[in-house]
Amino acid sequence: MLSMAKIICLLLWFIGLLAVNVTDWRTMKIPNRFQIFLGIIGFVGWRCFPEISIYERGFGMIAISLPFYFITKVKPQAIGGGDIKLAAVCGIFLGWKRLLYAFALASLISGIYGFYCLFVKKKKAGEHIPFGSFLCIGAMAASFPFWDHLFF
Repeated sequence: MLSMAKIICLLLWFIGLLAVNVTDWRTMKIPNRFQIFLGIIGFVGWRCFPEISIYERGFGMIAISLPFYFITKVKPQAIGGGDIKLAAVCGIFLGWKRLLYAFALASLISGIYGFYCLFVKKKKAGEHIPFGSFLCIGAMAASFPFWDHLFF
């Protein structure tokens, strides 16, 4: 059962993700103010969603963002800094299990979009796409509590 606090927390989370999605799609940049807002909601989410432990959230913070960071050390500009920070704040809110689902969904959708762009010649091979927008979609989908009964 979703309490009013959980509903408000999810609503603020979705608003923040929508703002990131639109901004990243238009500018290919994710401003730090959005990261801070989502990070605050992530920490508040710990009180609203105690079923996701602080350890799951802590590991979620690094589960995707740390590999992203190391990828940028091997291949600079492969992943934007905003995407790294977005993965970290999503991990704080979602925990590592849901974050992996969000990342898998984001990768699938962005891959389909990338193939579509190549097919219609909208982009050339090697051009960047706004992965943060797809991660927001994945995070929104992973935010719903009913996934726990299906996957975890």
